[in-house]
Amino acid sequence: MDEELQTVVLQLAEGLPIPEPDGTVLTIDPDALDPADPRPRALELLIERVGWPGIDLIGLEGARASWVIALNAFTAPELMHTWAKTLELAAHQNQAERHHVAHLMDRWRVLSGKEQVYGTQFTWDDDGRLIPFASARLDTLDVRRESVGLKPLEEATADLRARATAEGWTPPGDLADRRERLDAFLRRAGWRRP
Repeated sequence: MDEELQTVVLQLAEGLPIPEPDGTVLTIDPDALDPADPRPRALELLIERVGWPGIDLIGLEGARASWVIALNAFTAPELMHTWAKTLELAAHQNQAERHHVAHLMDRWRVLSGKEQVYGTQFTWDDDGRLIPFASARLDTLDVRRESVGLKPLEEATADLRARATAEGWTPPGDLADRRERLDAFLRRAGWRRP
């Protein structure tokens, strides 16, 4: 294991939100995103040099940190899509956790305006309840979730709502305004066409 490289990756990921294993609330404040964030570029250069920085290279903690950086690359849609494919290959080689692939693929799809495959990304509805973003083929969703080590969606949703209640999570202030600003950001950043 390359401990020096692991330290670099862990430092890059410092301060980024780490998602829950079975689902995460996608909360992006478009006004707080920094288009000059160096982390996506640093991860891109690392992947060009060594491929996906996996478990054998930088340990499980380092591989998780790489995933967290990729998951939070809101200003780099093309990279996130490429990394989802690279991460999937790494997971097939036991160099990454399978549920990381699900989260990254779903995050890219949701930000791109597409249905999720695994149902890992959640948002607040107009009544202030956590709900999963739309998912494709609901009849086989839990089978796909199980294939990557995730709980059934109904159970994951209940767990996430219980945690939100216990920890006092609340939806952002004006949801309609937040959605408009997020949509404008996603168009500017290249996630969606104008």
